[in-house]
Amino acid sequence: MLLGTNNKNRKWQNRPLLYKGRYYYIRRSLQWLLVVCVLSGVTGLFFYFKNSDALCLQNITVSGDLNHLTRDDVVTLSELTPGDKLFESTLNVLRKKIARHPWVADVKIRRKFPDTIQIHVTEKKAKALLLANKLYLIDEEGRVFKPLEKNEPADLPIMTGFREDATQQHPHLTKDYFQQTLTLLDFLQQQDFYNEDSLSELHFDPVYGFTVYTKNRALEIYYGRDSFVQKQQTLEKFKLSDHYHNERLTRLDLDTPGRVIARQTALPASLPAATVQGNNSNSLR
Repeated sequence: MLLGTNNKNRKWQNRPLLYKGRYYYIRRSLQWLLVVCVLSGVTGLFFYFKNSDALCLQNITVSGDLNHLTRDDVVTLSELTPGDKLFESTLNVLRKKIARHPWVADVKIRRKFPDTIQIHVTEKKAKALLLANKLYLIDEEGRVFKPLEKNEPADLPIMTGFREDATQQHPHLTKDYFQQTLTLLDFLQQQDFYNEDSLSELHFDPVYGFTVYTKNRALEIYYGRDSFVQKQQTLEKFKLSDHYHNERLTRLDLDTPGRVIARQTALPASLPAATVQGNNSNSLR
């Protein structure tokens, strides 16, 4: 067997070079012809199915955790109607149509033979509100995505201190301030302190820095411009003291490193003077 194989190889090697070249080009031509035939067949099938009445859309399924959109909203955005040809619109075009809605974060679409298109929608989640002449919703990526409207989530922390006219005059500076505010908001929302006494408002001032207003006790907590981690640790320690549970407490100043300067409302003047202990403002370590 090995001898026979060697003889065939010798015969092939002994054939003229012209013959070998002709054989090579014939083989390559046949390969390209096969590729062209396959591509033509696939293209023909695609256009046949795209224009054929045999594959028509009958069912449109919509899934996803929808809170601000309904199934009818999604179908309307897609501009699909039963009876359309299943391949008439590309999936990418359908995806772009639905993604135009401000509440849509992501869209996945696929065809299911013989007559169904399946749409899965992921909605955006609002994390905060921005007050700048009117209220805007901010998503989890920190992007302002729409004005707040009726029946939309309003029980969210509000970022204040930004004006639309200032945004137009100093866009880069305002963007930097806005990002600083978002970063601090992310940090504060992870703290146990604000799980119990929820954060109502985060106010930014370009000179004085940041002030937080809580919802349950209506406390004003001044953070200043930096060292937020250390200041939060000081606040958590202060929370364990009896001073924090004083019902007349109104303001906490954290801007002095390692200290909390607490302010409280004055007692009514009608009470005996002997019941008043200390000043209305106290510096506490």
